[in-house]
Amino acid sequence: MIEFSCSQCGKQLKVQDEAAGKRGKCPQCGTALTVPEADFVTLQAADQSAPPPPPSQTRANPQPGQAAGSRPPVAARKHRRWVIVLLVAALIAIPFAPKFPLWLGIVLLGLCVLAFVPKVSAASRWLLRLPQDRKWASALRVTMYALIGLVLILGGVGGAQFKAEQDRIAAEQAAKEAEQRRLTTEANDTVAALAREAEGHWKSGQAALAEDKLHQAEQTQHATNLAPVKQLRSRMANAQVDALTQEAVEAVKNADLNLAQQKVQEALAIPNATALDGPRQLQGQIANATDSEHIKKALMDLSDEAFKAFQESRALPTALTSGYDALDGQALKLAQSSADEVAAAREQRRQERIAQERAAAEAAKKAEEERKARELAAAEAKRKAEEERRQQEEARQEAAQKQVKDRLDAYMALLNAAEVRLIDNVSVRRIGDDTWEVTLIVDNLWHVRHYQVRLQDAQTLWEAWARIASPSKPDNARIKIVDQRGNEVGGSRVWGGSLIWVKED
Repeated sequence: MIEFSCSQCGKQLKVQDEAAGKRGKCPQCGTALTVPEADFVTLQAADQSAPPPPPSQTRANPQPGQAAGSRPPVAARKHRRWVIVLLVAALIAIPFAPKFPLWLGIVLLGLCVLAFVPKVSAASRWLLRLPQDRKWASALRVTMYALIGLVLILGGVGGAQFKAEQDRIAAEQAAKEAEQRRLTTEANDTVAALAREAEGHWKSGQAALAEDKLHQAEQTQHATNLAPVKQLRSRMANAQVDALTQEAVEAVKNADLNLAQQKVQEALAIPNATALDGPRQLQGQIANATDSEHIKKALMDLSDEAFKAFQESRALPTALTSGYDALDGQALKLAQSSADEVAAAREQRRQERIAQERAAAEAAKKAEEERKARELAAAEAKRKAEEERRQQEEARQEAAQKQVKDRLDAYMALLNAAEVRLIDNVSVRRIGDDTWEVTLIVDNLWHVRHYQVRLQDAQTLWEAWARIASPSKPDNARIKIVDQRGNEVGGSRVWGGSLIWVKED
């Protein structure tokens, strides 16, 4: 029986001798332990009646094969993993939550201090995983934890100061923005008030005071809404434009076109004005009434009836009227002075149009004639082709008929020379390009003759026909023997003309 204590919690353990060198877990704290020179075994707890030795005595006397104060590798790795996770989380949280690394550093530094207080040193050393008997290693680890705690405390303090500074800067920025909004609101209200005062001065005829108020409004600091000033300036400018336009209209009515043009130019040159349609329209009417080229173009664009009415009445056409007597009179003078020239130009244009229409008609007529000629040529070519085809077909039919007749005559001559009496009628037809078939109608004596005689006669008849119809390819010569009732009683088989058969009795 092997007796030893757990290096973590100090519990006295017992195992069998054959478990020596194996690995197992403490049944109380779960710490992995090694029995000298073995792999793994399930440990049995020692008898609870035997009092366990003090933890200090147990850790001071390690078993053979286990280093004094050493920890199993699995527990050490878990401990290091959690320490690294906490340190990384604390370092990341410094700019955002500085209290976490600050308190973590304080706790870590406190554990390092408590490790040297006798009453609580055991718990502190257990939390810090300090070696029990290696003092130099324990002191080194405590020093490392203390430095880490100081770093976390300094980082937490620095992070808190940084966060406080950021909060202060954000508060100052918010205060500045609020102050800027207040100044902007007050400035915009001041601009609106000055614009209302300027409008009152303008309506009362004090244009200089109104302009001074508008200038003050534009010079107001922190103002962002100058729309009231722009709108009032636009209204004032439009009023000036309307006044100058009315003066120009009066000048036109008084036949003072130079003064009217001057007033129109002044109205168009006023800044901030938006209602410029009236002066622009009047400017165009004055220009049209005094521009001879415009008058000529308008006369050229008239219909023949309207231009003829103008020549007869010498009255200004409706297309050139402006509604002002002075402008209409000026336009009428220019129109009357240009009437002959425009009439000549219109006549020339009419002649050109007639010539173009005549040329277009001739071109269309020529194109129609060419189309008809092409159609006639195509029809003639089609007729000739059809005639040639018909002639070729007739020639082919005549040649085919001649071939049939020649073969029929030659075969009949051969039969007559041989004095064949059994055949009443002979006909020839062509099958395809190179197959010839002769049909022989025999009399009733054919049925009386013996089978072998009839077969020999049929063979002789085919041989005679093959020499005439297709000497080079005898199988293309076929015979067909039919009796008086139209029944086929012999001839060539389907597979070849030389395969002769006759009907048996």
